[in-house]
Amino acid sequence: MNFVDKGIMLIVCIVEIYLLWDFFNAYFESRERWKSIEIILISMTSGLVLFLFNIMGNSYLNLIGVPVILWCYISIIFKSKIGERIIYFLTAFSILLGCEFLYVVLFNVTAEDIRGGEYVLLSDHALQLISIKLFTFIIFMVVKQISGKSRKHMSNNIFLMYLCVPFASLGIMMTSFYLVAGAVEVWQKMLMIVFFILMLIGNIMIFYVFDRYSESICQQAEQENLIVQQQAELQYYTRIIEMQEIQKEFQHDISQYLGIIRKMAEENSTGNVKEITEELADIISNHEQSLYSSVPILDYILNEKAIFARQNDVNYDVYVEPNVIITGIHEIELISMMGNLIDNAIQAAAETAENAYVKIRIFMRNNGAFLVLKIENNYEEMRIKKDGRFVSTKREDGLHGLGLRSVERIAKKNHGYLECNAEGKVFHTLLVLPGKI
Repeated sequence: MNFVDKGIMLIVCIVEIYLLWDFFNAYFESRERWKSIEIILISMTSGLVLFLFNIMGNSYLNLIGVPVILWCYISIIFKSKIGERIIYFLTAFSILLGCEFLYVVLFNVTAEDIRGGEYVLLSDHALQLISIKLFTFIIFMVVKQISGKSRKHMSNNIFLMYLCVPFASLGIMMTSFYLVAGAVEVWQKMLMIVFFILMLIGNIMIFYVFDRYSESICQQAEQENLIVQQQAELQYYTRIIEMQEIQKEFQHDISQYLGIIRKMAEENSTGNVKEITEELADIISNHEQSLYSSVPILDYILNEKAIFARQNDVNYDVYVEPNVIITGIHEIELISMMGNLIDNAIQAAAETAENAYVKIRIFMRNNGAFLVLKIENNYEEMRIKKDGRFVSTKREDGLHGLGLRSVERIAKKNHGYLECNAEGKVFHTLLVLPGKI
């Protein structure tokens, strides 16, 4: 085997190691102890060992040694259960072996092409070999795309568009080979091999870059969700501080009124006691906190929205079943969802000409397995509807809510669901969440 053959063989071995790594990386996490540079070094070493096995030209050694090398490689790099690792390894190895078999069949590679344990066919069949490796890469990409357990998914439309690139390259490779199958200069053949190698690497890099881009999009979405949660949390604590200030002001007013009443009692003067006590009763009524349930966070949300409903002249009717518990969802997410839905209902009801109301019912189902929130409100005009689905019931989105779609997304994330419908100027909202873990 000459220098060119060895170079081609080394590139092929490295490509096979990369294809195996890329396939397993779509399903499993790398072991924590390995850094990126260490994974690269292990991959390069495995590719070199694979290359050494191949240049020995011993078919029996290859039959046993190659799968052992590949198995050791993925076992060292990736953490997974042994059963899952075996299944995915057999899948990947079957793809590699199947494409090798296709190469043998399509290009009539026989035992006569190997003499004295030394490969002599690589430089003669380099273009076909690189074409088959590109075909192998395409098969791996398709398997990852259609697999439900793969962590790397593109939308099907984008995947099909990207798939045009490797298929077009594959077609160019195959047709170019037959076009130049006649007599060509050695340097022309070597130049074509170089360009074919670059085409193979380019196709792989396109998908690699897009994978990284997709990961960055997912990370950005997670960061945006975190920001939203932090905003909701900030609003929560800000509102608590505001309520504390209101409570201090309320206590100060009560002290003032009691002081006046005490002074009048000391002077044995009835004065305007009736008017003072009526004003005091109004103040107490306006600051009254209802005890809706035994869940503090739920009482906080419902009391805050009661104030909002009073400010908008909306009749606020709430009933919480006594046995309600909430342990299956994060408090901030609960505030975001319930706050947004109740705000929507109050704002929509407030725009009606008369008899504005919001009716809220909260209860458990299936022995506490599910928390159910039912909201009913009247409305004058539905604001936003898109693709046959309600997106929002208000013109302006605020910090209180992320829109009905965002509520639905958070509900699905927590294994719940949101359902909305409107009948005869009455809007019904049903939110079902896990009641306990």
